Amino acid sequence: MNILANILMIEDNTFIGRVIQMVLEEVGHKVEWCKSGTEAFDVLDSKQPDLVMTDLGLPGKSGKEVLEKMRSEQHLVGVPAIIMTGSFPDSKDYPEKNFYQGILEKPFDLEELKTTIKQWVS
Repeated sequence: MNILANILMIEDNTFIGRVIQMVLEEVGHKVEWCKSGTEAFDVLDSKQPDLVMTDLGLPGKSGKEVLEKMRSEQHLVGVPAIIMTGSFPDSKDYPEKNFYQGILEKPFDLEELKTTIKQWVS
């Protein structure tokens, strides 16, 4: 099967991460999973995914810091980003609106996950 998109997922909850990875790989995406923002920084230094999905509350660097890094690096500026979170948009943990393209509010439906991803990667 051809890979549809290379997705970087940053999620520290093992159960949620496994489910998302399984669902996205079933439809043909390749998922690289980081369990901390710090680990994501290392991956983003060497790779350019087609899409980044990140939780906001992460060990090490926060999801907000990951998105700030992406928007400050030339090779990552155009990579779409989806936030997966249970916190509210007026929270200080939220990145600037132009730093991300969509929000999946936890708990989200797996069909909503697939639809959201499909909007940003072909």
